[in-house]
Amino acid sequence: MRIHNAIPWRGNKLELKNVTASNIAGAMIYTNHTTNTLYSDYTMSGVAGGLYASGSKTASAASPSSFVEMTWNGEGGDTYGF
Repeated sequence: MRIHNAIPWRGNKLELKNVTASNIAGAMIYTNHTTNTLYSDYTMSGVAGGLYASGSKTASAASPSSFVEMTWNGEGGDTYGF
Protein backbone atom coordinates (compact mmCIF):
# COMPACT_ATOMS: atom_id res chain seq x y z
CA MET A 1 0.00 0.00 0.00
CA ARG A 2 1.26 3.48 -0.81
CA ILE A 3 -0.40 6.82 -0.23
CA HIS A 4 1.57 10.03 -0.24
CA ASN A 5 1.35 13.81 -0.54
CA ALA A 6 -1.90 14.16 1.39
CA ILE A 7 -2.16 17.31 3.46
CA PRO A 8 -3.83 15.95 6.57
CA TRP A 9 -5.36 19.15 7.82
CA ARG A 10 -5.30 22.85 7.38
CA GLY A 11 -6.86 24.38 10.46
CA ASN A 12 -10.32 22.84 10.38
CA LYS A 13 -10.11 21.55 6.78
CA LEU A 14 -8.83 18.33 5.24
CA GLU A 15 -7.12 18.85 1.87
CA LEU A 16 -5.91 16.04 -0.38
CA LYS A 17 -3.48 17.42 -2.96
CA ASN A 18 -1.36 15.41 -5.41
CA VAL A 19 -2.27 12.12 -3.72
CA THR A 20 -1.07 8.82 -5.19
CA ALA A 21 -2.71 5.60 -4.04
CA SER A 22 -1.67 2.19 -5.32
CA ASN A 23 -2.28 -1.46 -4.46
CA ILE A 24 -4.89 -0.90 -1.75
CA ALA A 25 -7.47 -3.58 -0.93
CA GLY A 26 -9.98 -0.98 0.29
CA ALA A 27 -10.90 2.50 -0.87
CA MET A 28 -8.54 5.46 -1.24
CA ILE A 29 -10.54 7.75 1.08
CA TYR A 30 -12.43 7.16 4.28
CA THR A 31 -13.11 10.17 6.43
CA ASN A 32 -15.86 11.46 8.64
CA HIS A 33 -14.43 14.98 8.35
CA THR A 34 -17.14 17.22 6.90
CA THR A 35 -14.94 19.97 5.43
CA ASN A 36 -12.62 18.36 2.91
CA THR A 37 -11.27 19.00 -0.56
CA LEU A 38 -9.88 16.57 -3.12
CA TYR A 39 -7.75 18.25 -5.78
CA SER A 40 -8.05 16.72 -9.24
CA ASP A 41 -4.32 15.87 -9.45
CA TYR A 42 -4.74 12.57 -7.56
CA THR A 43 -3.95 9.18 -9.11
CA MET A 44 -5.15 5.68 -8.25
CA SER A 45 -3.78 2.34 -9.42
CA GLY A 46 -4.93 -1.02 -8.12
CA VAL A 47 -7.36 0.49 -5.59
CA ALA A 48 -9.94 -2.28 -5.23
CA GLY A 49 -12.44 -0.27 -3.18
CA GLY A 50 -12.59 2.77 -5.46
CA LEU A 51 -12.32 6.41 -4.48
CA TYR A 52 -14.56 6.52 -1.37
CA ALA A 53 -15.25 3.85 1.21
CA SER A 54 -18.85 3.17 2.12
CA GLY A 55 -20.01 5.70 4.71
CA SER A 56 -17.23 8.18 3.95
CA LYS A 57 -17.96 11.88 3.60
CA THR A 58 -17.32 13.03 0.05
CA ALA A 59 -14.92 15.84 -0.73
CA SER A 60 -15.44 19.01 -2.70
CA ALA A 61 -13.59 18.87 -6.01
CA ALA A 62 -10.98 21.53 -6.77
CA SER A 63 -8.45 22.39 -9.44
CA PRO A 64 -4.79 22.12 -8.38
CA SER A 65 -4.31 25.71 -9.58
CA SER A 66 -6.60 26.90 -6.77
CA PHE A 67 -4.32 25.44 -4.07
CA VAL A 68 -2.60 28.00 -1.84
CA GLU A 69 0.35 26.90 0.27
CA MET A 70 -0.09 27.71 3.95
CA THR A 71 2.67 30.04 5.20
CA TRP A 72 3.34 31.93 8.40
CA ASN A 73 5.80 34.56 9.56
CA GLY A 74 8.40 33.35 11.99
CA GLU A 75 11.02 34.86 14.21
CA GLY A 76 13.08 37.48 12.42
CA GLY A 77 10.43 37.97 9.73
CA ASP A 78 11.24 34.79 7.77
CA THR A 79 8.31 33.12 6.04
CA TYR A 80 7.82 29.39 6.56
CA GLY A 81 5.74 26.93 4.55
CA PHE A 82 3.89 23.77 5.45
